[in-house]
Amino acid sequence: MALYFKTHFGITQNIDEKVYQIELVFSKETGAFAKQFFWHSSQEWKILKDRNQILKLNCGINRELVGWIFQWMSNVQVVKPKVLKDIVIAKYRECLGIHNSNENIKYNNSFNQK
Repeated sequence: MALYFKTHFGITQNIDEKVYQIELVFSKETGAFAKQFFWHSSQEWKILKDRNQILKLNCGINRELVGWIFQWMSNVQVVKPKVLKDIVIAKYRECLGIHNSNENIKYNNSFNQK
């Protein structure tokens, strides 16, 4: 079970079997707050020249990671990998579409790969 948590961000299923080198840039204020907590065993924080902070993780990509990124709203930017950046952008667009529509909300687990 310990190996599971090395390759997962939380408990949800990853989108695939890969472990990604993830880089997220946080605003200096949000980074200073977030780095006080344990998020993943691989986490590595670094202060950038502009005082923003970069978080590096080595783990899979899953619904929990994407939701965690969303909680920081515009105070975080996905630098890499591209697949994670694409997922976050697609989910933002999907959310925007829901808010600009009069349609009823329907269950959508786009992370269910099976």
